Amino acid sequence: MFTPSRGQGLPRVWPVGVLGGRRAQILIRVSLSTLMGGDDPGDIEGLGPIPADVARAFAAGGTWRRLVTDPTTNQVTDYGTTRYEPPQNMTDRIKENEPYCTAPGCSATARMTELDHRTPFPLGPTSDDNLDPKCRRCHVLKTHGDFEDEVDQHGNRFWRTPTGHVYMRTPDGTTTELPRTHPGHTGHGPTYRTAPNPDEPPPF
Repeated sequence: MFTPSRGQGLPRVWPVGVLGGRRAQILIRVSLSTLMGGDDPGDIEGLGPIPADVARAFAAGGTWRRLVTDPTTNQVTDYGTTRYEPPQNMTDRIKENEPYCTAPGCSATARMTELDHRTPFPLGPTSDDNLDPKCRRCHVLKTHGDFEDEVDQHGNRFWRTPTGHVYMRTPDGTTTELPRTHPGHTGHGPTYRTAPNPDEPPPF
């Protein structure tokens, strides 16, 4: 039995199911096909496979968290909208693919960045497609300073300031200021989805 020294303010015995002041969690991985009646076994973290019917019984009384995985690598690509913090493998992967702060003109390295939900959580998921590395300063500007950012289908990143200035950063790191009004601008919301496709001939 753990007996704390005087002044630590800890209980002499933790309640059943609680360790270090936090309720214990048991992680069971089970596929959708198994939940729908299939025979693939589930898996208890740290223990190993369990029969499909046992996994379904646990799932029936547990708290669910949706995880979307890549079928080739089995790596998590979407952590579900109930969790704000991404798993470490997702954080590492995003920062490897985007090694600098994604705000145009910022050169902060990935080591100095946080992950920002492009579409704010919980409206947007905790996923590769919705998380961008941003240094603390740029993260605060985007979250509280009325700055907007998006990415188009070509990988160009756009950063719109409260004054209407729009900056485009291409995948090679080149940053260009775009005209404050350009074709497709309606006067409402982001205006940067109309950036020209570099692979198309003029007039784009």
